Amino acid sequence: SYTGLYPYPVHHPYDCQSMVNLEQPCYDDWPGFSKVHGATCILEPGEVLYLPMWWWRHIQDLGDENSTFHFGVHQ
Repeated sequence: SYTGLYPYPVHHPYDCQSMVNLEQPCYDDWPGFSKVHGATCILEPGEVLYLPMWWWRHIQDLGDENSTFHFGVHQ
């Protein structure tokens, strides 16, 4: 469930983002975050990662250069 990610309220400027600092979470402030589990994926040049609509993600750069593209496909 996304509730352990503590999303900002709907219509907030950061709607659909987590209030938790994902790189240094404070479990005293966000106790439900301890139950959140994620996956790690390291992409090599030319690779693409598909995430279904509404999946949460955290992107961390490992090098000096990177490109990130987000686009949605609606039917």
